Amino acid sequence: MSTGLVFRATIAALVLVLAHGCGGSKAQESAAQGLVIRNGYPDRPYFHDFGRIAFGERAEYVFELENTDPVPVVIHDMKPSCGCVTPRISYTASNGSVVEGLLSGDGPVITLPPGAVARVAMRIDTTRVQRMNTDKLEQVRLRSDSAVTPYLTLEMHLVVERLFRSVPASIDLGLVPQSHGKGARADLSTEIAGSPARILGIESIDGPLEAHLDPTQHGDEPYWILTIDVLPDQPLGIVKGKVKLSSTGADGTGTGFAHEVPVLGQVVPDVVIDPGVLLFRTGEPGSLPRAEAKIVALVPGERVLVRTTELEGSDSENLRVEATPVQPDENGRATEWKLVIQALEPLRDRAFHGSLDVVTDHARVPSIRVPYSRAP
Repeated sequence: MSTGLVFRATIAALVLVLAHGCGGSKAQESAAQGLVIRNGYPDRPYFHDFGRIAFGERAEYVFELENTDPVPVVIHDMKPSCGCVTPRISYTASNGSVVEGLLSGDGPVITLPPGAVARVAMRIDTTRVQRMNTDKLEQVRLRSDSAVTPYLTLEMHLVVERLFRSVPASIDLGLVPQSHGKGARADLSTEIAGSPARILGIESIDGPLEAHLDPTQHGDEPYWILTIDVLPDQPLGIVKGKVKLSSTGADGTGTGFAHEVPVLGQVVPDVVIDPGVLLFRTGEPGSLPRAEAKIVALVPGERVLVRTTELEGSDSENLRVEATPVQPDENGRATEWKLVIQALEPLRDRAFHGSLDVVTDHARVPSIRVPYSRAP
């Protein structure tokens, strides 16, 4: 090979090396821009492993997310893959104040200045995880206006360990008569057949509740009957609480995570009108507006007599009330009454409203007032 050819080949190789070096530098610089996780695993920075978590616990991990772009980056939204994940984002401004992200509404979540390190907190509510005792990969997707990293997906692995199953998982008592209270039952068993884990007893009771636990056996499997009662004479309104049950660990020894059974109900007078607002509707074309409801004595075994009904309000003179007992006794008293308010004329499709007063022979609920209305 001539000296000129060798020289030209050497120059060409040098140009390729320089070009490759410059290209690599730009690629590395580009990769370093955008939104970057600073505290993740070296080989998988956008991933965190919670490992095994007991059912009922709330676990949290915070990703540190730095904006390495030379301009502010707007994070438009943060979309979790499951309702069990609640993401939060914030950063500390240069003046020391904490800027919190907005996770509701139509606007952007947060704007990160250049160099800002945001804290992206991922909270897992294990009571909302659908599948127990198996691997789950939850995700939160971030969408931003970063030219380099417009989309980021944060991943979290976990296994929610639940030792026991409750049927129902929570007790909804519905309407609770004030003078009597109300009770319900839940059946508990081990989540996995053959598990040596055992429920030991009632650890605590939160709320105006009384609870009893009876262990028993179904074939070779143990199960437990939990009865819960709302105590009588509670204030009218929503009542809620929970019963915590102590247990062993998964191997049947030691102390495990307490199993909770939530309780919800609404304390109401012993006699109610259902629904609590009477809405007039029109059925077939040309039919007159009417509203229907029922009067119910909620205490088991009690009966009530409807003495009188009276309407007050606009167009009340054009309305008629019928109260009919369902399976009455010889005195005309019944556990349930059917209630119908019928318009006597079309009322020209106009709106009206008022109230219905019902007088009963019940000692604790001598009268009931319920509103009625019709939209135009």
